[in-house]
Amino acid sequence: MVDVSRRRALLALAGIPVAGMALASCSETHPAKRRAPHHHPDRDSVVRWRAIQLEQRLLARHAETVTHHPELEDLLGTPTAHHRAHLEALLDDGPLPRLASVDDASGVSGTAADGRTSGSGTDTGPGDAGPGETGPGETEPPEIPANPGDALAAIRDAERTASDLHITECVNATSPRLAALLGSLAAAEAAHDADLDGGAA
Repeated sequence: MVDVSRRRALLALAGIPVAGMALASCSETHPAKRRAPHHHPDRDSVVRWRAIQLEQRLLARHAETVTHHPELEDLLGTPTAHHRAHLEALLDDGPLPRLASVDDASGVSGTAADGRTSGSGTDTGPGDAGPGETGPGETEPPEIPANPGDALAAIRDAERTASDLHITECVNATSPRLAALLGSLAAAEAAHDADLDGGAA
């Protein structure tokens, strides 16, 4: 988990637009690498696909929460719009091959978009999935607590988890551009957690 001082640093960076964001803590440690042609998706394709799945799951949770608790729609409107923009930025960063497994790239393994440790080899690639569509790992809508306060707390927990996972993926990314993008998403997710604090009290 990200410690308090690191999360405060992310919150300070959250006001910077996603496009053009460059977090030195991620990007400076990832000089551009020349990749030899190979038959498997490269490391960044896998990292980006996991980030796409994560944003899709966040969007699904926001939508289901509003369905169950319409009174939270206004409160969740801004972070939901941010997640749509995050998803667009990830999808616009270049074509993605169909992945047979999230581990099918230079031995990449790590935490999948839903918080599980990858390695089962059962996840598939994006195919024709687009913004707002559910990723292949999402077969059921998320469970939403009956109490609106609890539902909001679940969203805050999901935002914190997303922030931590995006930071972890900065280490796995080889492209400075992708590392910077993931860093900006981590900052935004941390800001969502803070902004939603006490929203349904």
